[in-house]
Amino acid sequence: MTEKPKVRRRRGYVCGCCAVCCREMIVPVNDADVRRLAKSSGLTPARIVGFYGSRHVEFDDESPLWVYTRYGARIMALKRIGNKCRFLNSAGRCRLYANRPSTCRTFPYEIRFNGSPQRPVIERTDWMPCPAQPGLVMDWDKVLWARLREKREDDRFYRRLRVWEETGTGRTTDLLDFLFG
Repeated sequence: MTEKPKVRRRRGYVCGCCAVCCREMIVPVNDADVRRLAKSSGLTPARIVGFYGSRHVEFDDESPLWVYTRYGARIMALKRIGNKCRFLNSAGRCRLYANRPSTCRTFPYEIRFNGSPQRPVIERTDWMPCPAQPGLVMDWDKVLWARLREKREDDRFYRRLRVWEETGTGRTTDLLDFLFG
């Protein structure tokens, strides 16, 4: 079992629930995120995810997020309806908050472990404007455990993607069948 990271209480940011992140970000998801969302929403994976290329997202060319399809490199992310996350309701709240993707659970923080889950580096994201106000932070233990879970899920997902790329047809529909079929 993973030993619990040691974190001092620190000031952070309090979410103002403005939903800017739900409107501005394309949120990468892994297969575990999609399974949770499918179970809680009743939607199929094909209705939950979209595949976005470099025209829509900026990641390093070496990022394991890229899926190599017959149409080029794509990132599997939450499908957007118009200019917002498909799960954002008319009041600007997430309809599936309890089952939201791991990326959403840790935003606006980037948490890196640099080889040791006992010494996390926590920084406020600088690649996306977030109007959250300084204040006492959410439960850091929850944030760190969410990030540890996300890392385990992501590592498994990336391994599965590489297997599919070697054996698959390059069609995103076949990838969804491979992951969820």
